[in-house]
Amino acid sequence: MELCHLRSLTALLALGLPLAATAEGPPSGRYRCYQPPNYQVTAWFDLIDDGQYLFQGGPPARYAFDAASGRLTWMNGDLAAEHTGARYHPPSTQAPNGRRHAIVLERREPGQAGSECFLTTH
Repeated sequence: MELCHLRSLTALLALGLPLAATAEGPPSGRYRCYQPPNYQVTAWFDLIDDGQYLFQGGPPARYAFDAASGRLTWMNGDLAAEHTGARYHPPSTQAPNGRRHAIVLERREPGQAGSECFLTTH
């Protein structure tokens, strides 16, 4: 790898920017979840290829993504037990999440705020 490419990669990692993204939906990687208003870490999950996710390192489970609505549906697994789904928000200068990939979990209990989960680089 050329030195200038290595420096660019190091700069992206230092800024916390994702290395790859897809137009079809949230990119694969680790998402850390925070609960408002204090924004303490509540959980994490990994989105992996082929519509699978791992909740906190557990067994693979499935999710579906609807590009038209930006909605994820947890088909099974730990996230499906407590959440009806989630909304994906791509990076944007106008979005509240700024230039980060965000997934906001939708709780099954009415009136409870969902966790905000952001793509990390580690």
